[in-house]
This record gives sequence, structure tokens and C-alpha cells, in this order.
Amino acid sequence: MGETNFTDIQNVINFSDLLPEWFDLKYFEEVEVGYELILKADSTQPDTKGKIALAADTETLNGWSGGVAESFNISPDSNRLTIFLYKDEEKLEGPAVGINIQLSNESWNGTPETFESIKITSIKFVAKEDATYEAK
Repeated sequence: MGETNFTDIQNVINFSDLLPEWFDLKYFEEVEVGYELILKADSTQPDTKGKIALAADTETLNGWSGGVAESFNISPDSNRLTIFLYKDEEKLEGPAVGINIQLSNESWNGTPETFESIKITSIKFVAKEDATYEAK
């Protein structure tokens, strides 16, 4: 899967070569992403937050794009977030090639002063109930 520990505020993980040929978002309900957010040791007022977005193609796998679905729940108070695979109540379908990881300060207008690094610890596609996979 490549690098999973980052010190920059915009990063990507490309997992397209790890997915089976039949892969389609229509078979999944959500994506759970585990992470470890490391803040500077002297941080008393953490100003770091961020998002993780699912990219459907290499053009939007760029570290900042919202992709086809995203979650703005990176927080020092958590170690995982869920990306729901719906857009305007419509179930998403199609490919996924990776995730964009973007960190920011509390105002979403710059680099967080307290950020040191983020490590993605897991990416799990959760199948929808009664999912059936088409044989190819």
C-alpha cells in the first residue's frame, strides 16, 4: 500500500493495485479508516483537524480533493473515522483508487501549529448487508 506515516498536511494512499477486478463501491456501506494523530509534545491547545476523502480516479487522488465521499472527522480526540458511501442519499457506485488525507488548523485556512504527523493504521471497506458479489 505504500507509505502510511506522513508529516505533510496533504497526502495520498493509492491502493488501486490491491483491489480485486470486481471491486465496486456499490457492494459497500462505508469505509472505516484508523489513524494515529501525533501532536507536538508541548501542545496545550491542539489546533489540528482534518479530512479523509475517497478518490475514484487518479486525477482526484491529489491530497486535497473531496473525491466521491469524505469525512471531516480527523481529530486529536479520536483514532478512527467513517466515510459513508452515499451522496445526497444516493448509494455510490464505481471504482476507488485511494484516499486523500488533508490536515488543517481550526479555521481551515492554514497549517496547524500543533501537527507533527499522522499514521494511517487501517482502511476497511465494510460490506453492505446482504451484499452479493458478481462473478466475472
